[in-house]
Amino acid sequence: MSGSKLRQFGREADVKGIVVETAGAVSLDGSSVNVRTWAIETMGSERCQSGVDAKAFTGRGGLSELRHQVDLLDRIEARMAELSKLSKTGGLLDVYLMLHRRARTGYAFLRWREVGGSKRHLSWEALDERAAAWDFRTKQWLAQMTAQAQQLNDEHLVVRDELARIRRRVMALAQPVYARSVL
Repeated sequence: MSGSKLRQFGREADVKGIVVETAGAVSLDGSSVNVRTWAIETMGSERCQSGVDAKAFTGRGGLSELRHQVDLLDRIEARMAELSKLSKTGGLLDVYLMLHRRARTGYAFLRWREVGGSKRHLSWEALDERAAAWDFRTKQWLAQMTAQAQQLNDEHLVVRDELARIRRRVMALAQPVYARSVL
């Protein structure tokens, strides 16, 4: 990693072998990391078990916290998929909720999308303008769906931030190196 640049407080500095951490989880080369994938891989390795679980057998160590956050993220994403599927039923509206997932970072979110050829995305505000001509019950249903989608998007971000915080804590721990016998 020799010759890498680190931008800090508006200045670049040469760094060697430093992990650059910003708002999200970041890998050694500075690219974003899928924190859910990292968490699952870490749960299977000894890194999290030995480094984070200082309170063995109490259920309060880092491994159980990591498992809890991954499970919570999975449940939120399942609710997102369910809400997306629900928005497509009936076929009365020319919009539906689309579940988007960024493969590189694992970020998932719901957005309204048009039905038909263009399938362009709609902002929450543009959807309100379009719904002005719809009847009261449809507008009410749309408002409930939008509120649920925004809440799930927010919950997803909170859990991802928590996973990134756990990752930063685990990565900051000094990993013991044991000498091997040459015999």
